[in-house]
Amino acid sequence: MHRITYSRVLSGFLVLIFVLSTVLSLGSASIAEKKMAGAPWHGVYDYIIPQERPIVLTQPDGTAFEAYLTGAEIGGKLEYNGYTIMQDSDGFWRYAVPSKAGLMTGEIVGRGEPPEEKGIGRTQSIWLADGNDVREKLFAYLYEHNRAVGQKKYVALLMDFTDCQFIHDKSYFENMLSGIGTYTSGSLREFYLENSFGAFEPVIDVYGVYHSNHTMAYYSYDSGRYVDDMLAEILPQVDPQVNFTAYDNDGDGWVDMVIVIHAGPDAAATGNTSGNIWSHASWAYLPTNDGVYIGPCNTGPDVNASIGVFTHEMGHSIGEEDFYDTTYRSMGTGDWDVMAGGCWYGNPPGSNPMHFNPYSKVHQGWLTPTYISTNQHVSLRPREVARDLVQVNISDTQWFYLEYISTMCMARFDRAALASGVIIWHYDAYGSQTNPERYLMDVEEFDDRDGTQELQLNLNRGEPTDLWADDTTGMSDATNPNTSANAPYTKTGIVFANFSKPGDIITFDVFVNTTADISVDMPVVDELVPLYNTTVNISARVYNNGPAVVSNVNVSFYVSAIPAGNTTIASIPAYSNATATVQAVIPVWGDVELHARVDANITESTYSNNLAQNKIMVYERRGQILIVDDDDGYLCEQAYCGILDNLGYSWNVVKAHASAVLMHAYDAVFWESGALGRMEGQLSRYDISQLVDYLDGGGKVWFSSPRLAGALGSTSSAQPGVNATFLRDYLGAVWERTLQSSGGSADGIDELTAGLTLTLQPFPGRPMYDVFNVGVTDHGIAAGIFRDAETGKLIGTKVNATAPYSFMTVFTGFNAVQISNGTQAVLLMERILDWFGVSTIYLDKKTYMETSAIANITVRDQKANQNPGQAESVTVVIKSTSESAGETVTLTETGANTGIFKGSIAFSEIDAPGVLKVGYGDIINATYLDGTTERWFNACINASDEHVPVIEHAPLTIAFNHTPVNITCFVYDDHGLQTVMLYYKKHSAQVYTAVSMDAYDGYYLAQIPADAVTLEGIDYYITAQDTSGNTASTAVYYIQVLETPPVPEINALPILILLCALSLLIGSFTRCLKFRKTYMRKKPRGSGV
Repeated sequence: MHRITYSRVLSGFLVLIFVLSTVLSLGSASIAEKKMAGAPWHGVYDYIIPQERPIVLTQPDGTAFEAYLTGAEIGGKLEYNGYTIMQDSDGFWRYAVPSKAGLMTGEIVGRGEPPEEKGIGRTQSIWLADGNDVREKLFAYLYEHNRAVGQKKYVALLMDFTDCQFIHDKSYFENMLSGIGTYTSGSLREFYLENSFGAFEPVIDVYGVYHSNHTMAYYSYDSGRYVDDMLAEILPQVDPQVNFTAYDNDGDGWVDMVIVIHAGPDAAATGNTSGNIWSHASWAYLPTNDGVYIGPCNTGPDVNASIGVFTHEMGHSIGEEDFYDTTYRSMGTGDWDVMAGGCWYGNPPGSNPMHFNPYSKVHQGWLTPTYISTNQHVSLRPREVARDLVQVNISDTQWFYLEYISTMCMARFDRAALASGVIIWHYDAYGSQTNPERYLMDVEEFDDRDGTQELQLNLNRGEPTDLWADDTTGMSDATNPNTSANAPYTKTGIVFANFSKPGDIITFDVFVNTTADISVDMPVVDELVPLYNTTVNISARVYNNGPAVVSNVNVSFYVSAIPAGNTTIASIPAYSNATATVQAVIPVWGDVELHARVDANITESTYSNNLAQNKIMVYERRGQILIVDDDDGYLCEQAYCGILDNLGYSWNVVKAHASAVLMHAYDAVFWESGALGRMEGQLSRYDISQLVDYLDGGGKVWFSSPRLAGALGSTSSAQPGVNATFLRDYLGAVWERTLQSSGGSADGIDELTAGLTLTLQPFPGRPMYDVFNVGVTDHGIAAGIFRDAETGKLIGTKVNATAPYSFMTVFTGFNAVQISNGTQAVLLMERILDWFGVSTIYLDKKTYMETSAIANITVRDQKANQNPGQAESVTVVIKSTSESAGETVTLTETGANTGIFKGSIAFSEIDAPGVLKVGYGDIINATYLDGTTERWFNACINASDEHVPVIEHAPLTIAFNHTPVNITCFVYDDHGLQTVMLYYKKHSAQVYTAVSMDAYDGYYLAQIPADAVTLEGIDYYITAQDTSGNTASTAVYYIQVLETPPVPEINALPILILLCALSLLIGSFTRCLKFRKTYMRKKPRGSGV
């Protein structure tokens, strides 16, 4: 019998524990290894696409410049003018140069010469292998296991850092992610409910805040640590509070998705890759206490938090791939798709993302397309509210999707889209979003059929003209873009034609297997400013959409229904096109309709696309002011036309470009631009060359644009045509930065603008504007003329050239259409014209009803002030058909130095001294001699009033929720106005509210009250009736209403300095008090010194 001692029992017990623990640990390890082996991915599988906006960087010496961030997949580096830049230890941003150890810093940006090679920080996309996306199997797995059907639960965790805490609380993210009607611009839950037509409802529970023991930089993009590392740190805090099994919706042992919302901003927006976290998605292998593992996870920021990033990343978690080009050689589906640049849509960026493309919706089972295989007339409702999607097959692997995007249908999303119309998608199963020559999903951009396809060419992320609307010709095998198949490139015989204007629905025709069809494009004239009774070339492109040569194609042209000639095209090859041209005299002026009709003398598949029309403006004569309409189709030019009419100046409008020869034919040029602009800034290289020629010859130009300074001066954009030298030397400005705009005011700071305070509203489209500094130029004297009242930054300059130059320019960092007060706009233009020294003469009417009328004559000529401080006079000659010799009339200045001279003359059928003899039907001509230049104005005597009033109004397209909206217009009539009315309603309402518009010195104003301005948008139109009962009306316009405008950016440095100074002052005061209490009171007995 053996004696068992306590020591032996204890030893045996310890051995047993060791064995059991070893077995258990081996079992656990095998379970974990088995779990990891069954996972479809290891590590990061997505980075959010960078914001399109430039990032402003400031050097230690205070100079600022713009940089653009490249995609994380290709290196995530900042670039200036296409050159990779890096911040050195001294704080200066420098050009990156190659070395054996990698990239190192070179010359300081803005001082030294850039290196020879651009983009040296770019790498091959980490997602590509042999040209294929390595994540395809992952997305297929996620699609299979995380089907987006029914209500699914997900979890979001809030995480802060030792140096960065939250600015939003938990309830903010609950509303942003899962709210119903509680988040102003729409929640993530609402986004998916709308996109899936109620089929998929993600509900996200928010927990936290949980605390990291590290700084944010510890998890930055440059650190090599990811969201799974962030989760691993905070999981011990999270696990006791969260039951993760509730978020394994399909019971496969994996939590379907975990979101980590971190304190601080997103590196994809700031460009600070060493200090900030770049929003991304990863696959974690983290066991929880609940027996399930955390797999798909992603992260997004607290600062500037919006649903765009989270909707995009959730798209990946349900199996949708990226539809932007991850090599960044092109734009993929661009702004038209949440899985590309559309995730950043809205104001602020990402607050109102675009819908999924139709392939994704069909893939998820949310939408079933209507297949069309025969000729049909199609009617589509907006994609945001109806399951309307057309599919026209090319083959088993290629087809077209057509859907209707509408900004007017009261949907929560797509409200920030660039335009309304049909978007045509080309799906190719063998394509790839990294191959611009053969995309998986390709937007067939309308762009007036110019064939540029900017998305593929990497020129922009989208523009209003990408969509198809109000177009007869459409798209066929013969047009560009076309309906032909991709590799092998074959003709399909498919034609899409006769697109209607956008409305509650949009319609178009689909023709398949076209055997014979001829179509004609809208006719155009070769004159930029067509004038009445002059000869022009009218031309139109004719398309042969069939498989056989067509001969003897007859093309007829009409001007306002008047035959203008015809011509015959000898032959047009199959699937090709040719241009028909005739010479004609334009017999009318005003809004003139051109028509082109084609007749091929063959039996066609359809005759509905044989007639096309175009509306152009024909002018009675060459005007004094040339308006260059470069505002991306926003009709801002109407504001300029209205103000010039009010001031008595004649004008012509030219679209987008003007030659030096054309500009020299005018007294001054008003070049107005918008917020989108072309790829070559808002002035192309051609524009700049012509402007230099014109200005060097003594030209006078007012440039007005919220984005021109950035387009010219932001060399970081790497766009061709950027020209900071032109901005400095001819506009007197040096670009500083681009800001968000929610309206504000501009204060005049120069003798030209003294006493002027302009109330500004955001520009229609993208609400951004530039601020700048006065440029030091050797071309003349540059001076600031306006400051932004909110920031104190400069937003207006002028240049008065000195010898050998003689030009004059005014540059405002806003468009005149943004000036909400009509009186202010008139006064500004009046001062600019006076400074330019442009004179004019006009009568109070263009048509006088009676032969006994009195004509009031006005001359504006600031140069006629020969004796400052004293009212002066000028003379004019007024003639009529009945009195060809005419009468001389003296006009008196309205006050000292006003430059405005007024007088009158009576009409009579009887010849008498000092009275102008007239008869019915007479032409009246008033002439003023300004030096050697004749200024003249024509009117007539007409007993009948056959003319309707003319309404000139630049439509307002953006407003802010529950904020009153001012509507202004200029209205003119030959005989006098009776009433001008504004009609408005909420977009969903059936009945309009009518408001009389008040007259203010030539313009009219009415206000839409705040309670009518809601997120569903506003419809409105304007009517005018003259004293004879003739009535005119505008079209119905739609105002997109956005959430409350963003808080303006504030420079925190002065505030910090003030707080520091105040802190020092309080500290000093406190120490003084302490000193007094310690040393100045009576010392107790026995105390030492």
